[in-house]
Amino acid sequence: MERAFICHATSKLPDNDLSNIRSMGFRGEGLTSIAAVARTKMVSKYRGCTEAWSIVLEGGEKTRDLSPEALPCGTSIEVRDLFFATPTRLKFLRTEKAETQSIVDLMYRFATAKFGIAFSLTIADKQIFKYPARGDLMSRLWEMKPFGDAFREQSLEVRFNSDSISITGYISVPTFNRSRPDMIYTFVNGRPVHSTLFMGAIKSAYSEFIPKDRHPVVVMCLEILPGDVDVNVHPSKLEVRFRNRKHVYSVIVDALATALSSNVYRELPPRIPVGGGLDHFAVDSASTMRTPYSKVHDYGVTESSKLSVQQVGGGRTSIKTRARRRKLRGHCGVVCFQGKQQQYIVSRAGDHVIIIDQHAAHERLTYEYMKKVTANEGMKRQVLLMPELVELDNEYELELLGEYREKLLKFGLVIEPMGSMVVAVREVPAILGVFDVKAMIAKIVESIVEVGEALFMSERIKHVCGTIACYSSIRSGRMLKLEEMNSLLRQMEDTPHSGQCNHGRPTYIKLSLSEIDKLFERR
Repeated sequence: MERAFICHATSKLPDNDLSNIRSMGFRGEGLTSIAAVARTKMVSKYRGCTEAWSIVLEGGEKTRDLSPEALPCGTSIEVRDLFFATPTRLKFLRTEKAETQSIVDLMYRFATAKFGIAFSLTIADKQIFKYPARGDLMSRLWEMKPFGDAFREQSLEVRFNSDSISITGYISVPTFNRSRPDMIYTFVNGRPVHSTLFMGAIKSAYSEFIPKDRHPVVVMCLEILPGDVDVNVHPSKLEVRFRNRKHVYSVIVDALATALSSNVYRELPPRIPVGGGLDHFAVDSASTMRTPYSKVHDYGVTESSKLSVQQVGGGRTSIKTRARRRKLRGHCGVVCFQGKQQQYIVSRAGDHVIIIDQHAAHERLTYEYMKKVTANEGMKRQVLLMPELVELDNEYELELLGEYREKLLKFGLVIEPMGSMVVAVREVPAILGVFDVKAMIAKIVESIVEVGEALFMSERIKHVCGTIACYSSIRSGRMLKLEEMNSLLRQMEDTPHSGQCNHGRPTYIKLSLSEIDKLFERR
């Protein structure tokens, strides 16, 4: 027992292989450090012994020899008056409330990582929690206060296995998010860690589903060969370094993306009962049926644009005769109303009212379409009669476009350097029709610079894809035709992740009659 307080004197490593560490390092490092700055008592009893033994140290010095004491099998360590031996360090502690919160948070993380061990935490004679040993992670999470029923109902299981890496855990659906990243629990080989690589991978996986200033709830346990991770890069062991960062990053992104894809049908609104497609529509004939459309809208996409609302997902319904239109005016189900900047579609589905943001919804449809075509044959291009010359701000932006030149071909963009800080855009995506080429190129460069060099090319390309999707989508303020509204609703039902636009904003909200009653203070 005396050796336990001597630094590195009782290493658990069976050999000198420091690249195969699986222990937490407490006995060889942590216990010595704690005893050096506090009053510490340890009582321990080995299985089969008749009595336990205790030892007491103050400031790292033994104050009482080994003496017998009563204790069941196991070890008990008591630490009092932390930092009494180092007053200068004591002065730099935060407030009692802040330190207590840090302790509680750390204990929650240990209880999560080691769900097979019983944990209890008592502060100032008040029991904070007491968890029995559990057989699986799910059972432990559902009894923990930070998670509870809300997370249980809105979580997705993550499971990935390979020869060198396995990932298990639970993540929240995109709509269940927080303003702070404090509920992101990540573990490596059972050790709680804070990793910028993990945070970047999580952010990338959710980038299409939640706004940049929001954070999901994540419990992710990564198991990796000990030789592929270095746990000795930080004194507190909260940071780790991987031998192959790119591989770990891509595995995490793929594992989370696979889990999120299982949420496709959970996030969609219910099928809206429109009969053969349109029987339940109610239309403002003055605003929708008779409003003329200019050939080129104020946002630059022409009426003849090859990516119409109907074409993104293969719209299945249309209005063929004026008689059919007159019939629709007498039915109730969908209306379209317009503000100064926004356009919304309101529909009834059973006992619910659904309000749809047409721009956000079409942006998601376009984005998913673009991901599909760029992954295969690439987008169709149209040649400009006169190349558009775009002046960049600096050499770095010119280098970025040069780096992306081949990749941008998949998006229908043909760009050539024309000298100092000038590029010529010769071909553009056919889906865009007439638009501000210079503004879009500037936005693409901005999005690439914004995500930084740390992300892989595939991740940066997603940002480019999102920018083009935004430009080619129905703009806010445009009054849709009746057949376009119907086509948009049908495609939302058939498109993955249509519950959010690719910036993470919701594309629709659903209100039950009981919720509407509450708004009118009827309940």
